[in-house]
Amino acid sequence: QGHVCPVIFFSRQSDQARTVQAMKAGATDYLAPGALTPEALARAVRDSLYTSKKEEERRRIDERLRESEERLRTVLEAVREGITFSDESGRFEIFNSEMARLTSYTMEDANACGDFNTLLYPHPEDRQRALEGLRRVIETGDGWETEAIIQTKTGALRNCLVSTCVVPYKGKRMFLSAYHDITERKRAERELRLAEERYHTIFDNSAVAITVTDAQERIVSWNKFAENMLGMTREDLYLRPISSLYPEGEWRKIRSYNIRQKGMQHHLETKMITRSGALLDIDVSISVLKNPHGEITGSIGIIRDISERKKAENELHASH
Repeated sequence: QGHVCPVIFFSRQSDQARTVQAMKAGATDYLAPGALTPEALARAVRDSLYTSKKEEERRRIDERLRESEERLRTVLEAVREGITFSDESGRFEIFNSEMARLTSYTMEDANACGDFNTLLYPHPEDRQRALEGLRRVIETGDGWETEAIIQTKTGALRNCLVSTCVVPYKGKRMFLSAYHDITERKRAERELRLAEERYHTIFDNSAVAITVTDAQERIVSWNKFAENMLGMTREDLYLRPISSLYPEGEWRKIRSYNIRQKGMQHHLETKMITRSGALLDIDVSISVLKNPHGEITGSIGIIRDISERKKAENELHASH
C-alpha cells in the first residue's frame, strides 16, 4: 500500500483509442501488436520499474512538500505578528491572517493596489524610511528594523515594529516582513511619560519639602524646597540615612509609631536638623511604598516647617 505498481499494456489488435485510454488510466508502458518478445517484455518491465521508482520518489517529494507547506501555514497563522512575503515588484505571495487583522486588508487588496506601501504608510517620512530600508536590505543582504505608523483600511493608525529580510526563493529575491503591533505599548509609554511629567511638576514646585527614601531608608530623591529648608545640597542628601536628619530621641519617637507596619502616618510633629545644626519644628506625613508583592521599597515624606507656629504658641503659653 502506498507504492506505485507498474502496469504494461499490450493488445493483439492495434487500437489507438484503447491505448490512449490505458495510458491515461495509469499504464506505464505499451507494447504494440507483434512486439511482444521476451527481450521487449524484459525491457518494458525494466523501464516500467524504473519509471515507477521515479514516480514513487516524486510522489514522496510532493507529499513532503505538502507537509512542509502545511506546517508553514500553521506557523504563519499561529504567530501574533503580521507576516508578508513579496517579490521586488511588491506582489505578495503570503499575507497571513494576523496581517489581515492588523491592517483590515486582504492579500487581494494589497496586490490590486499596485503600491501597498503608499496605502500602508500615511506619513511620507515612514514611507521613505521603508523604501530606504528595502534598498539597504537588497544592497547588503542584512535584515532591517524600524518603528513606523501604519494606516489600516478603516483609517485607524497603528504603531508597528517592522522588520524585513531578503530571502532567495525559486531563483529570485523575495522579501519576508514582520509587523509587530506596539500600539498599546506606545500608548502606555506616552501615558507614563505624561504621568512622570505631572509628578515632577508637582514634586518640584510644591511649597512643602518632599523626601523619598529607598528600602534601606536612604534618601534617593527630594525637591528644591527640601534643600532650601534644610540648607543642604545634593552632596549632603543623596543616599544619606533619613534617620540622620532627626535628633536621636525624635527618631525613636517616630519609630514608636510603627509606620512601616501601618503603611502611613499623617501630621506627626517632631524636629529636624539643618545643615547648620539648628533644629526645626516640623509636621511630617509619611507614606510607605510597596511593590506588587507587598515588599517595602521605600517611603515618601511630606514635611512642613512649623517653627514659626510653634514659636507663636510658646510665646502665647508663656504670656499666660
